[in-house]
Amino acid sequence: MSGEPGMKAMAKAGLAQPAIKSLAMGPDWIPGPDTPIEQRYPANRIATDQAVPYVVLPPTADYWGEVSGLVFSKTESIYSGSATAEQALTEGNRIATARLETILKEDQLPAFNWNIGGVVGLALFAAALAWVYFPERGKTRTKAEKAEGRTSLLFLAPWIIGTLLFTVGPMIFSLLMSFANWDIIQPAEWRGMGNYQEAVAQDARFWQTVKVTAVYTIFSVPLGLVVSLLLALLLNVKVNGMPVYRTFFYLPALASAVASSLIWRKVFQPEGGLLNVLLFGADGQRNFLGLASWLGTDGQLPNWLGNEQLALPSLIIMSLWGVGGGMVILLAGLQAIPDFYYEAATLDGAGLWQKFKVVTLPMVSPALFFTLITGVIGSFQVFTQGFVMTQGGPNDATRFYMLHLYDNSFGNLRMGYASALAWLLFVVVLLVTLVQWRLNKLVYYEGAE
Repeated sequence: MSGEPGMKAMAKAGLAQPAIKSLAMGPDWIPGPDTPIEQRYPANRIATDQAVPYVVLPPTADYWGEVSGLVFSKTESIYSGSATAEQALTEGNRIATARLETILKEDQLPAFNWNIGGVVGLALFAAALAWVYFPERGKTRTKAEKAEGRTSLLFLAPWIIGTLLFTVGPMIFSLLMSFANWDIIQPAEWRGMGNYQEAVAQDARFWQTVKVTAVYTIFSVPLGLVVSLLLALLLNVKVNGMPVYRTFFYLPALASAVASSLIWRKVFQPEGGLLNVLLFGADGQRNFLGLASWLGTDGQLPNWLGNEQLALPSLIIMSLWGVGGGMVILLAGLQAIPDFYYEAATLDGAGLWQKFKVVTLPMVSPALFFTLITGVIGSFQVFTQGFVMTQGGPNDATRFYMLHLYDNSFGNLRMGYASALAWLLFVVVLLVTLVQWRLNKLVYYEGAE
């Protein structure tokens, strides 16, 4: 393919300009009067030869992909009309230059001391084991209880070993790497708190990802909780075929996130997408409830995933696709409520709303509380929708925190910085969960004091 025969064949097919100059300027590439008509496409092939003197080769530095990506991340705003080329590229160059200055400043970082890192890692590993073991130390047990304990540990051993090797171990390693500059290929370098400082004070996209993820969480979690509860109430009635209906509503929660994202990308596409057809008709002439003017699309069909203002709300709407998981948990909570509570409420003259308020809601609150906590944690970790449907665009409007982490780790091979981002997320999720746990006093546990 790189020799003369291969280049001639590619040139005749109109697929590629030959890399050998004599062939590129010859009749195999540039159509002449005797060239067969099927070999004349495209007719302006000569433009590729005329452009050669103006070609500028990109830098070959290993950080070029990361730095140039920061510049071109702003070009989407040019195509959407929200910024001029000068505005977008000036902002992109400002961000990229700041990152480039940091890279050059840290060109000679000291090597990561693996001896100290190993000692710290083993100490953390031992602390994790001690945290599990020490509460059990000093308890008196009979011979039978000790034998039963040893047997149970034997059965639990595969799970314990797997957790220590494939969960606790990598977590400790990522904690160590969060203080390093490491690209997997080159030896790790000690960066101290530099990764954390960069995230909070230097990375212009960090706070954008925090904002996007926070907005998604604030809207998608309560919306999903309400819809899950409504579906659970609807599917808790006794009618024929109810198991089939419950299955239909639960199935989307079992579907692959990638497959679901591909389906919803079709739903949201501007031309021929199911949502636009339903709202504006197949010909685009219908204006359902005046949505066209409300959405500000200037008479055009809404580009749900290509518009900065509509992309994130579209993904929030899509999150309802998976409410079946929460619905099943809440349905189990509803079915655990004894009928005599409702009978007593009926005798007291309670209506539907009063029964829901004083019987259903308190009794199902443990399931609601569990769904709330898991929903918030899951929303902080949303990734697939942004990766498959929008790639974080347009103009970082759907750049979720996990997508930013993924790009830095596997796109830019900045494993140390990505580890720091992961630990920052861990701390935020922990703090938010502890705050949510304060709501536990509002939860009614039947039989508890």
